[in-house]
Amino acid sequence: MREFRPIVIIFLLANPFVLPLCDHNPPWPTEDTPNLPPVAWCNGDLTALVGEAISFDGSQSYDPDNTTGWFALTPLSIPRRLPASQVFEGRVHVFGGALLDPSGMYYVPTDVTEVYDPSTGNWSGLAPMPTAREMVTAANLDDRLYIIGGAKLQNGDPTLPRESSDAVEVYDPANDTWEIRNPLPRQPFQGWAPATSTDDTIIVIENTGPTYVYDKATDTWTQKTSVPVSIGNHAITSYDGKVYLFGGILQTGVTNQTWIYDPDVD
Repeated sequence: MREFRPIVIIFLLANPFVLPLCDHNPPWPTEDTPNLPPVAWCNGDLTALVGEAISFDGSQSYDPDNTTGWFALTPLSIPRRLPASQVFEGRVHVFGGALLDPSGMYYVPTDVTEVYDPSTGNWSGLAPMPTAREMVTAANLDDRLYIIGGAKLQNGDPTLPRESSDAVEVYDPANDTWEIRNPLPRQPFQGWAPATSTDDTIIVIENTGPTYVYDKATDTWTQKTSVPVSIGNHAITSYDGKVYLFGGILQTGVTNQTWIYDPDVD
């Protein structure tokens, strides 16, 4: 029996508003505005709507034990958008993304990989990804970090629409090395292929809903039951052996639907 059943989760959303970015000493939150949702800030004269994607040249961190807000950390080596991140043994690994080309007009996917050590507050460069990509997703399985899908340059030309990537590349943090694994069964639509790990497998639910399960022992992908609706730009995570899918875009527009997938039933 195949099972994909909806559950209900209530989300609290803040009203969008415009805030000045680029202030390393922001005036909020204060006693008068204790509940303003924090955003990251950077160098430059920019403003952005909360909830919009923004590209900035620094990193921000929120300490839940300190209610005063966000604090600037050591910046990444390069400004970039849409990288992937994954925590391994207490350090934060950041993979790929895209940076502005010298003309300032086009974003170019990068292969840069870095790791942040909270104990020192420093970033260190790691072996670059074999394939430069943005919109990648990352999953941790058996002490290896799997970097999946994303979008790359088409014919090396940043002026052309991005080409979806089916690449699956595995980073070994212990040895700072990469391995190429079997690609996804197809190129994910618009590159979006969110991934999560459960027990000894990786599960990917692509744009439009195809579901794939990766078997590490055989280095193979198997297609499973798709999401009952054609959905994209969603988020997924795993808990207690099940996969949860949140939000996204349907053909009718943005959705608040939430689904749970049980791979043991499929």
